[in-house]
Amino acid sequence: MSGSKFYYGHMDTDLVHAGAHVRRGQVIGLMGDTGSPGAVHLHFEYWASGGESAAVDPAPLLRRLC
Repeated sequence: MSGSKFYYGHMDTDLVHAGAHVRRGQVIGLMGDTGSPGAVHLHFEYWASGGESAAVDPAPLLRRLC
């Protein structure tokens, strides 16, 4: 997973900094209603190999890791 990037949007509070190593089950932030979503939710993106031009469906990765 070296070079992969994960984006978490509409967070109210970040509890870890960018680049931090985290463990399974660790709380990394609190969701909020920032932006214009109209309701509390999480915007999640996975960018394989750090590529900024093509987001990847995270479902296969999440199934493997969780």
